[in-house]
Amino acid sequence: MHNPFLLHSQQLRQRWKDLRSSFDGETDLIAQLQTVSDFWNQAPTSKPYLDYLDPSNWPDAWSLLDNKILDKNSLSLGMFYTLMLCGQRSIDPARLRLSMVRQSSLAWEGLVCVVDDRWAIGYDANRVIDIQSIPDLFIMHTYKYDLRKRSIAEIELSIVHSHQV
Repeated sequence: MHNPFLLHSQQLRQRWKDLRSSFDGETDLIAQLQTVSDFWNQAPTSKPYLDYLDPSNWPDAWSLLDNKILDKNSLSLGMFYTLMLCGQRSIDPARLRLSMVRQSSLAWEGLVCVVDDRWAIGYDANRVIDIQSIPDLFIMHTYKYDLRKRSIAEIELSIVHSHQV
């Protein structure tokens, strides 16, 4: 398979649409998540630019694809949009979250796409991760898509615990 991120923006949009339309409701969730992760992890990445504290300035899905300026955090945002906009709606947007997480033992932090408060993509480029398997993962911020406002907004959590998404 050729890297879709090397194609013209219109061709990339078509490949992305084909990906979103390919989920038929029969596809295993983990396989679906892995397919989305594999698609986005083909993208060349730049230095960090996405401000995870300001979702009002995050690009929409089409701008993300057209600009092709992607960092590790915006890849997770692209994964989130892909799942949210699946043609089949096999994943209800209410099941999706974006979480800014920190893992102390690796001195790592980043934005990940989380499904069902359990499965994360954007953490490991090679596989879907069960966030409960990472003992020192701390969720710093969590975001969801607000269907009414048609934008991504931070979820206000009264108490934040490890693994709470």
